[in-house]
Amino acid sequence: MATKQTKDKTPRRRKMPQTIREHAEKQARKRNTGSSKLRSRLIRPLNRPARLIKKAASSEYHPIKLPDNKVGRLLGKRGKLMPSYFKNSWAELKQVNWPSRKDAAKLTSAVFIFAIIFAVFIQILDLIFNRLVKVIFLK
Repeated sequence: MATKQTKDKTPRRRKMPQTIREHAEKQARKRNTGSSKLRSRLIRPLNRPARLIKKAASSEYHPIKLPDNKVGRLLGKRGKLMPSYFKNSWAELKQVNWPSRKDAAKLTSAVFIFAIIFAVFIQILDLIFNRLVKVIFLK
C-alpha cells in the first residue's frame, strides 16, 4: 500500500481573520485613493498659515522676566500659548476614522427611525395607562 508523501512537511497555516481595526484601515485606504489629489490641491494653500499658527502656538513665552533665584525660577516658569490639551486633542482627531457620507446617512436614518418607533410605543403606553387610571380611580 503506497502512501502519499507531501513535499512540504511544514503544517498548513490558517489565515487569521481580519480585525475590526484592519478592516477599518482597509476601507479608509479605499476611500482615500480617489480624492487624495483633489484634497491635497485644496489643502495645500492652507498649510503655510496653519504651520505658522502651530509654530507660534507651540513657542514658549516668558510672561515676566524675573531674577535667577529660587523665587524667580518658581514664578518665571515658561508657558505655552496653546495648552497641551488642545494639541493632544487635535492629534486624537487626526486618528479618528470618520464614516463616509453614505454610512453617516444610514446611521442617521436608523436613529430617526428608532426615535419614531420609540415615541409611538411611549404614546401607546401613555394612552393605556391614562385609560386605566380613569377606569380605576375616576369611576
